[in-house]
Amino acid sequence: MRDPMVQLYGADYLQTMWSKWIVAYAGYWTERNGDLCMKEVKQVRCPTLIIHGQKDVMVEQEHADYLHATIPGSQLVYWPEGKHNLHLKYADEFNKLTEEFLDEDK
Repeated sequence: MRDPMVQLYGADYLQTMWSKWIVAYAGYWTERNGDLCMKEVKQVRCPTLIIHGQKDVMVEQEHADYLHATIPGSQLVYWPEGKHNLHLKYADEFNKLTEEFLDEDK
């Protein structure tokens, strides 16, 4: 997953950007006692589509399951062959699914 980012940003800038992101994320984690969005997600009331790639090594399925259980009326789609970048690898299918969700009468 790193190679496309290096091609886009260059190795040096990517390292700098990633290091700053880690510092910011760690600070946010510490300030909020490990609660990154559990409090806020309970306030979501709009139609919500949750898509989870079942081969995603960066985000466990429990995150998608939690969002689905917590956001009333949300829709959860498991993407069996999807990884973290499924929106890129399966762009046509992803866009079709998203457009259909957005076009639905809620």
